[in-house]
Amino acid sequence: MMENSFNSIITLQNNPINWGLAAFYAFRAYNDNFFLNMSTTIWNEAFAFFITPEDAALGKHPTKNASIQSQCLGASTAGGVFYQTLKPNDTVVNGATVAGFLVLSAYLFELTENATYSSAAGLSAQFILSHMYDGRFIKDGIDVGTCTLADLVITDNSGFTIEGLSVYSNVTGNTTMLGIAKNLTATAIKFDEWTDESGILHEGVEDPESMNQNINRWGLKSLFIRGLYEAWRRSPPDSDVANLIQSYITVQYNALLDFSRTPGGHFYSPVWRPPPASHLLPWGQLAAIDVMNSAIDLPVSNDTATTSSFISSTASSSPTSLTQNSSWASLSHPLIRTPIDSIFGAFGAIAGHLLVVTILLCAY
Repeated sequence: MMENSFNSIITLQNNPINWGLAAFYAFRAYNDNFFLNMSTTIWNEAFAFFITPEDAALGKHPTKNASIQSQCLGASTAGGVFYQTLKPNDTVVNGATVAGFLVLSAYLFELTENATYSSAAGLSAQFILSHMYDGRFIKDGIDVGTCTLADLVITDNSGFTIEGLSVYSNVTGNTTMLGIAKNLTATAIKFDEWTDESGILHEGVEDPESMNQNINRWGLKSLFIRGLYEAWRRSPPDSDVANLIQSYITVQYNALLDFSRTPGGHFYSPVWRPPPASHLLPWGQLAAIDVMNSAIDLPVSNDTATTSSFISSTASSSPTSLTQNSSWASLSHPLIRTPIDSIFGAFGAIAGHLLVVTILLCAY
């Protein structure tokens, strides 16, 4: 049993929530209730930092000395999840924290049909959409004590939200949330802060030399791909949003093979544009895993012809066109797997297992 995993191990709430998600993914893979119990235990601990409607109405929270606003930007602060656990005067709700909690709640509701998880997921989704969604992407957070929004622009907030909304709307049949998830998918994919004109996800490429440093930004785009993959998995085949996601992930896959892979080797740079790294960088492998895992499930083609019509439709539910930029065509050719890619898929499965073991060790 994990004891005080939040207070005694780490002060940043999103890390334990990520452990809970890793445990849930492990349960889904191995059908081992040990992992499910870990996941629900972490959810229960996270819920202690969740802002209930009663907390919001009173303007205070039992874990905080500082008061909180009942409303920010004209909407209730209920559904937020605090980022810091050991700072009683810190009232920031971080994007990855509340969106990660949304994802975990949605998955647990899908599995158990427990209304507590559904209620929490719904409130967190509404919090994110009311306070942190600017119509293009999900912002990095908001201080519910002052209603001040964070300026940082990173992919993981949108990735988690796309994943959470996709699961929640699929399970509950909430068509409003489904429409928002489609809109967010379209705008986030084409957001030029992290997608270049050729369609490559380039987050973290401020300085190519920095690829030798293990910085968090390298791994965030992997979470973005994971969220898109879950949305693709739950979308009707050949729908506009499914085609958009399929094309985008295929662009990343081919960028990894064409630009990021070490010549003559099986190593992947954390930068998905040339030049590749000359040696193994573990954070490059970790950033690549979700692209490779997603590619395993995408349709395979032996046709080498390029297709500029991979994404040619416009979603009626989206204010933003789902048509790809013409410069995407050279990188969005149909997915063709090679023996090397099969080897990497096996490596990814082994690495995932080792990651779960590491999480278990850290949790005790």
